[in-house]
Amino acid sequence: PTPVGVRLSRGWQLRRTIGSMADSSWQQAGLHLRAAFDHVWVLTLPGSSQRAGYMRQSLEEGLRLPRSFLTYFEGASGHEWGTWPRVDFLRRARAAAPASEGQSWWMAPSCAAGQTERCLLPKFRSCATANGSVPRLCNELCYTLSVLAALDDFLRSPHEFALLLEDDVCPTAALLTGGEHLQWLKRERGTWDLVKLADCRRGLVGVPLPKTYRPSSRAEKLQTGRCVSRDTRPHRNRNALLPGLAPGYCSHALGVSRRMARQLLSDVFPVTDCFDNFLALRVAPATGQSSMRYLSLNLSFFAQAEKGGLTAGQVPPALRSQNRGKPHQLSLGASSAAERRRRQVH
Repeated sequence: PTPVGVRLSRGWQLRRTIGSMADSSWQQAGLHLRAAFDHVWVLTLPGSSQRAGYMRQSLEEGLRLPRSFLTYFEGASGHEWGTWPRVDFLRRARAAAPASEGQSWWMAPSCAAGQTERCLLPKFRSCATANGSVPRLCNELCYTLSVLAALDDFLRSPHEFALLLEDDVCPTAALLTGGEHLQWLKRERGTWDLVKLADCRRGLVGVPLPKTYRPSSRAEKLQTGRCVSRDTRPHRNRNALLPGLAPGYCSHALGVSRRMARQLLSDVFPVTDCFDNFLALRVAPATGQSSMRYLSLNLSFFAQAEKGGLTAGQVPPALRSQNRGKPHQLSLGASSAAERRRRQVH
């Protein structure tokens, strides 16, 4: 029999090899992210040093993204309701607003009877008159403002394609094995404007969806994914870039072009709803009517904290949309069948 010391040594060597391979996959994922996007904006809040520290550990130490590639962007906090002195975009917007708009200069007027567009939804009416103590619901609007402020910061930079991340995300196995998808995004710049690199609650019962959306009986529930540690060797999975935005929620990992950023700033400000709802209920249903090109990932590249009170045990772990993991042929305008096959995204 093999001596115990030799067995332990071999076991240690195996763990070290697996750990080295896992760490290498993190570094490769970081290189692919740098190729697909010009810069990353991490959305955080003033005083959130713990979250910022966590993101530095994940992005800089784990994915080996250089500090110059990252902006830790402090957005609109509910504690600074209506003032946001450190958010340049909102300072400029407030200075440009007519004095008659008063406290609600950053919100659209409340919706009248039968009105649904370009107006503040009824559930947020208490936010328009909030003074001092702000209802927790209003933090959803603060998040929308934070996204818009980050997009404005992006447009004031020389970069062409940006990745927006919330400050509580973590890589999933899909990111560590998703190099070909990120390479495609790099190679096909100019053919897409917005890509959702993460999703949640797609097809989940109780999620409000457009009336025009009819999920098939095979539609599966979707959660944001599961974090992977730096010593876990990822397994290959079947992912796909899906044309359009699948009806679902969460926008904690979003890639955008400059053209898309300008469009979002024009459409979303003054605010009417939370940003997730805007994408799910406004942008997704109008995909075919817009000149913008939208994409979604079938499997999330980034996971996030539990959403909507759901626990991991209540939502199946599989991350599949209606295509059930099958490759999608994107309409790329290729000149030949061979070229179309070459560009197929698996």
